Amino acid sequence: MPTGIFSNYYENGKPKTRIDYSQAPDGLYVYAYSADGVDLIPKGNGMVESDGTAGKSHFTEFVDYHVFGSFSVNTLAWDTVYTRCEKLPEFDRGSVRMAMLIRQR
Repeated sequence: MPTGIFSNYYENGKPKTRIDYSQAPDGLYVYAYSADGVDLIPKGNGMVESDGTAGKSHFTEFVDYHVFGSFSVNTLAWDTVYTRCEKLPEFDRGSVRMAMLIRQR
């Protein structure tokens, strides 16, 4: 588990993000700036689009300086994959029934 302060910079030397793990185990995002210096999470809240691979865009949502959710969008197939969310999804008929349905396919 990380400890202390982690700073990330753009190639031109300007600050990108600063995460303080001494304040919270999951990291407290002190700031996140765009390449041209715009604050992307004013007052700790906002949605940040980060560099993705070809055909994909990655988004991170911040609430009260913490990562609230994270997802990627495949812009070619318009498919969305959530990599972090507030509440994990649950199969409405229970995990045993879900396992049975998966085995049948």
